[in-house]
Amino acid sequence: MKYSMKQLFILCLGIIIILMSSCSESQKMVNIALQKDGKTYLYSVINNRVAIEHLAANGSEPTIMNSTSLVYEDKQFFMEASTIKTISNVLGGNVELFPTQEKSFDGYFIEGKNDIFSLQMKNEDNGDIAKIAGVMEINLKNQKTHTSFPIKWQITPKLKAIENCEIQSLTVRYSQNSSNEFTSKDFVMVNLEDINQFFGGNYTLRYDRRASLLYVQEKTK
Repeated sequence: MKYSMKQLFILCLGIIIILMSSCSESQKMVNIALQKDGKTYLYSVINNRVAIEHLAANGSEPTIMNSTSLVYEDKQFFMEASTIKTISNVLGGNVELFPTQEKSFDGYFIEGKNDIFSLQMKNEDNGDIAKIAGVMEINLKNQKTHTSFPIKWQITPKLKAIENCEIQSLTVRYSQNSSNEFTSKDFVMVNLEDINQFFGGNYTLRYDRRASLLYVQEKTK
């Protein structure tokens, strides 16, 4: 079958549009929605009780935005190791709720005061004085079982997953000024279900692409 130049142009343009639409950043920006006792609470980036109570007293609302980077792949949820503090507090039950009367949800939540998350950087000697390794280590604490969950990765001289994490090559924008140019970059990622199970597996995770929300639903007992 022969095509005219106009038909070939339209065909090529259609293919380009399809390819461009299929390319996107691997990490999606979402907000966290905690579902507890049949009610839904959104995460407030103003993580301070006094500030939220002051806003409420003056008829204002806390700031809510899509501030969490999520990777959803093969029905599994991942986040960068360095950004899991908030979700760890949620899955660990370390939150404070602020009920309100909103139209589409029931209030807000912030991270609680319990000390279940710690992060430190240290240097480790691997036998070569010219290649001292820079290592990041997160430690999660389950205060009910008095156990810990270490997450450890090397950042220098080479990015490497060490414990309870993995390296994933993700699609990112080539630059902040580029809207349709993408490249790949390695990240240290943590499977959120591993954290959930460490704290007792009390929640079910669900991603709502349309609303850009990661729902964390408490399981009924």
